[in-house]
Amino acid sequence: MSKLIEQVQSSELSRNPLKVFSAAEKTPVTVTRRDGEDLVLTSKSQAASRNEFFEFTAKIVVATCGEEGTLTERMVNQFPWMRALDKDDRAKCAKNLIDAALISMTTHQTRHALIELNSWKDTAEAMAAGWFDEPLERLEIPLLVPRPS
Repeated sequence: MSKLIEQVQSSELSRNPLKVFSAAEKTPVTVTRRDGEDLVLTSKSQAASRNEFFEFTAKIVVATCGEEGTLTERMVNQFPWMRALDKDDRAKCAKNLIDAALISMTTHQTRHALIELNSWKDTAEAMAAGWFDEPLERLEIPLLVPRPS
């Protein structure tokens, strides 16, 4: 497995742009310059993910700093789709979202928080659509299925 490029000189970007662009699709690449401030080259999807994370954490901060109502109620005000969850799941969702935000902030990995956010949001949307209205049937003995080919 090849080592990811995390930093290159601007001259290397000029000489071998495809290699640097390919690396930037996987992880942000710092482009160092002698004549100016260093730049960071990243993919549009990574930048969008970062912006989504900032919006998410801003809502978390607003909810946790509020004083009216419970923390769960303040979270529901920031994330209205949580209304589709029952009371216990709202509280669990609020705690999980805050924990995920803290994990992502301390590890500098936005992915964890965004996966948690989207998982809860997808669950709320499925509940609102009535997908869980009927009880699920559980098999006593697991059913083995062949590996897809």
